[in-house]
Amino acid sequence: MRKEGPPIEEGDLWTACRCGRLFRLDECWVEDADEQQTVYYCPSRKRGGCVDPVLIVSGNERTPQPGAVSSFGGWVIRNPFEVIIFTRRRNSWSILPANP
Repeated sequence: MRKEGPPIEEGDLWTACRCGRLFRLDECWVEDADEQQTVYYCPSRKRGGCVDPVLIVSGNERTPQPGAVSSFGGWVIRNPFEVIIFTRRRNSWSILPANP
């Protein structure tokens, strides 16, 4: 039997941008297009830097964008760079491969 742990939060997810910066998702510029889609951008966008998304989360009700192959309980994830999931509360880590 699998024991469920605490939920994964934005601060547990690390990714990079083509500018070479490594950061947590809770540092990103976030744009909620609607209730079914959230787009995360490199934190440097706040200062007029990178403009490309680093992670897009959409509901399965939306037509998946090309490259969106990761699906988690009703949500589709598109990420041009690897996402490192590191949770201290669970004392574990894993990698979500890039889906450009």
